[in-house]
Amino acid sequence: MATYLPKILGVSGALAVAVEISGVISDGGGLISVDDAGGSLTVDIPDQITVSGMVSNIWHYPDAPLCSVYNTAQTDTIIKAVSPGARYVITTLSAMVGNTTGAGTNALFEFDNTTDVPIVHHPCIPPGGGFILGGGGVPVAIGGDGEDLLFTCGSPSGQISISVLGYVV
Repeated sequence: MATYLPKILGVSGALAVAVEISGVISDGGGLISVDDAGGSLTVDIPDQITVSGMVSNIWHYPDAPLCSVYNTAQTDTIIKAVSPGARYVITTLSAMVGNTTGAGTNALFEFDNTTDVPIVHHPCIPPGGGFILGGGGVPVAIGGDGEDLLFTCGSPSGQISISVLGYVV
């Protein structure tokens, strides 16, 4: 059994959804009702949905991007704190070093609760360089139960900008 917390962002007024229905609709819990006379479909979206059995094509809306700029070395800086019982799913990671930076620097993203779990490590991002991992849709890393997302880098002699896109499940 899995629990999903639906998020509908930026919706105001009526939400229109096209649905093709065939056969008999029954959810056993009264969440879905069909008005045969008016041909309307009503779906009550609860705060929490509990699903058992096979689940596929569950769409998650990402949390707001986590962006930071650092001018000094960082050691295990918490980018996203994750509560016990939750996991953080990353869909995009990036690190960019400013082109006016005097020297390159390393960059390490990792999950950590009690043991370090590296996600991606670049040994020396040159000035003006960087990397992007993932494209925002498919998960590239999933943390364990309660594992925080951490960032470590050497002294950039300028700036290093990082960005993370993901969601909590």
